[in-house]
Amino acid sequence: MEAITASVKFGPSASVNFSRALSHANRHFGVSEIEPGRFVARVAPLDARAPYLRLERLLWVVGSWSTTEVEIAGEIESATLGGSMDSCVAAWLRARGYCGETWPDGEPWAKCCACPLFGSHRIRRAPDYPPSDLPPA
Repeated sequence: MEAITASVKFGPSASVNFSRALSHANRHFGVSEIEPGRFVARVAPLDARAPYLRLERLLWVVGSWSTTEVEIAGEIESATLGGSMDSCVAAWLRARGYCGETWPDGEPWAKCCACPLFGSHRIRRAPDYPPSDLPPA
């Protein structure tokens, strides 16, 4: 799996969850104050399950704030898309250790285009997934 980076800029916010989000970000990521009350949490590299779950949790708290900006692998993404991708990756890594997503119409979901597993040799497209050379799950 290719290691990528992500960053979440958030704040200022009058939300009662601001201190909770900042505490979570400080505990799990590299956090910098980029201007008064505005922070950036940098996650690098995203190469294991835990960072995805932690990033999903942060996006769950700050994703609806108008000041939140999400960048994954150098691309600006919506917080909703980022959170969806994070939970999907974490679930597949927990279940199989690789992505097993299938796409019924042959086209990847929007969340897949932001994913570090997308384009990897581990991705198999429907209808030929699962390939016969993989052990049963």
